[in-house]
Amino acid sequence: MHDLARMPFCVATSTTGALSETFIRRHCNELLPGKTVVIAGRSTPPDNHSWDPTGPALYLEPDESKLVRGAKRVLRRAFAPQAERKAITQFLRKHQVEVMLAEWLDLAWPYIPICQELGIRLFARGLGYDTATRLLEPEWVQRYQDFNSTGGIITVHTLGKTRLEKIGLTCPIWVVPCGGEVRTELPQRAESGPPKLIAVGRLTAKKAPHLLLDAFARARQTIPDLSLEMIGRGELEQATRQSVQDRGLADAVTVHGGKPAEFVLESLLRADLFVQHSVVDPVTKDEEGLPVSILEAMGAGLAVVSTRHAGIPDAVVHGETGLLVEERDTEAMAQAIVELIQDRGRRIEMGQRGFERARTRFSWEYERDQLHQIMGLNSL
Repeated sequence: MHDLARMPFCVATSTTGALSETFIRRHCNELLPGKTVVIAGRSTPPDNHSWDPTGPALYLEPDESKLVRGAKRVLRRAFAPQAERKAITQFLRKHQVEVMLAEWLDLAWPYIPICQELGIRLFARGLGYDTATRLLEPEWVQRYQDFNSTGGIITVHTLGKTRLEKIGLTCPIWVVPCGGEVRTELPQRAESGPPKLIAVGRLTAKKAPHLLLDAFARARQTIPDLSLEMIGRGELEQATRQSVQDRGLADAVTVHGGKPAEFVLESLLRADLFVQHSVVDPVTKDEEGLPVSILEAMGAGLAVVSTRHAGIPDAVVHGETGLLVEERDTEAMAQAIVELIQDRGRRIEMGQRGFERARTRFSWEYERDQLHQIMGLNSL
C-alpha cells in the first residue's frame, strides 16, 4: 500500500515566497515534485510574496516584524533550543525524509546533528555570504569543519569551493550554479530604436546601484538616447530612486521595484545589453555568489557588462560573452557599455555565445540534473 506520508526529500531554507529567490522556489517545487517537504524560518510578507511550497511545510518563526522575530529567536535558542529541534525532528520523521538540501551553510549547520540522529543524508548549499563573510569569523570557520561528516557541500562558484577547501574542509564539494531560465531558441532582437540597458537584482550594497547609475550617466554622455531599466526591490530602493532624480536621469532610468519572473523575462527580451556592478560590501564584506539574473540574461541572448566579482567570471567570459571591469571602476564600465552599444554586431555575437554557454552550463535543467545525480534523488 502506498504510504501517503512519505516525502523523502526536504529543502531547508530561511524563507519561502520571495520574488527574487527563484532558485529556492525551484528547489522546493520542481526539483523532486510530489516528494518534497520544506522547513523554513518564515514566509515572506505579502508585498514580496510570489509563491508557496506545493508540499508540506514547517515554519519555525511567527509572521511578525523583523525586530520581534529576532528577539524571539534569541530567546528561543537561549531558553528552549530543544523545542525547535523536537518540532523539526518530528516533522522529518513524519514524512520519512531521507535526503535534505539546506540552503546557506550557516543555516545548514544546526541540521547536522539532527540529520545524523535520523540517518538523513545532508547536503548544504553555499550561495554567497556564507562562503565570504562567514569565513572571516573564526567561530564559523570552526563550525564549518562539521560539514566533513555530511554528504557534502554544493557551492555556486569555483571561488567558493577554493575558499572552503582552504579552511580545511575535506568533504565532497561540488560547483553547481543556480540555474536560470534559458529560452529554447535564441531570441531575435530588434535592429532599430533607442538602445536599452537592463539591470535585475535586489537593490543592496553588494549590487551597488549608485555605481551602476554613475556608469550609466557617463555612458549617456556619449549616447544621449540610452535608457536603463532597473528591476528589484531592497533596502536601497528609495535611495536609488532619489539618486535617479538627483542626477537628472528621470527621463532615462526606470526603477520598477520588485516584479514577477514573467515581467523580468519579458523585459530581458526588450533590452539590448545587461548591466550589473557587483562589489564587495565595504561595511559587511558581503558579496554575491553567482547572480541568477546574469544567467537569465545570457539565456535571453544578451551580452553582459559586469564586474570581476565572486562567481561572475565563471559565467561571463570576458571578450566572448560580455565585458568585465574591476569593482568600482565606473569609467571602465561606461566605456564597456559604449563599446558594445556602438558595435551591434559584436554585441549580438556575444549574446549568441552567452546563450549557448547558458544552455549547456547554466540552465535550470542542467542544475536539476546535477543535483539529482549528486544527491541520488532519482532513487527516492
